[in-house]
Amino acid sequence: MAEAFTASAWRLLNGTSDRRTLQLVIDGAIILLITLVIAAVLVRSVPTTGDDVADAADAVWFGCALVLSLEYLARIWTAPAAPTHRYSASEARLRYVTSFLGVVDLASAAAYWLDITDVVSQDVAEVVSLFALCKAARFLPGLHVLVAVFKTEARALVSALVALLIVLVIASGIMFLLERGAQPEVFTSIPTAMWWGIVTIASVGYGDMTPITIWGRIMGGLTIIIGLSTVAVPVGILATGF
Repeated sequence: MAEAFTASAWRLLNGTSDRRTLQLVIDGAIILLITLVIAAVLVRSVPTTGDDVADAADAVWFGCALVLSLEYLARIWTAPAAPTHRYSASEARLRYVTSFLGVVDLASAAAYWLDITDVVSQDVAEVVSLFALCKAARFLPGLHVLVAVFKTEARALVSALVALLIVLVIASGIMFLLERGAQPEVFTSIPTAMWWGIVTIASVGYGDMTPITIWGRIMGGLTIIIGLSTVAVPVGILATGF
């Protein structure tokens, strides 16, 4: 009886129950909780928020934190009921607690309590609570496909990122050499020049660091061309994975 109830609770919490009406209610409640937490935190972070609105946001966050804490405990309790579970009850619970979604569930539930107990500052607690958005991964099957593609193409992606890092470091070093004489206060070191390299390769171009010498501008143009080509590699790898 107890095992059947635990298994039923696990299915409801993980969206696999055949009790469709109750499943829709549970899923809708979790999505509503996520929405309310994010809305409350966003409102609290606005300096001009009135006291009444801030108090209402605090009350909403408290209510959501209470329910999310109960949900987290329920997920720990029902973890051994997972149909693919081949471990002891304690091992199954430990695997959930240390999983990505387990950590997200904990962060979502604990952020409020960390705030009111002054374990962390209010700003840190609010940012931690934003990770509640990651709970939506349970309701978006497409995210699982994306994770699978990253795992499948991991080696190729790492190679492409290493190539991108090599281009970044070399281009930044050459630009530092070319521009430090004309702009010593801007290109103060190679690590500083790497900021220029990042925004140039990404084609962002904030304009806070720009070459003014002819050779620096030529190098900047080459970096953009090479950078775009290098960035296109991991994009192509991911596209092929899908």
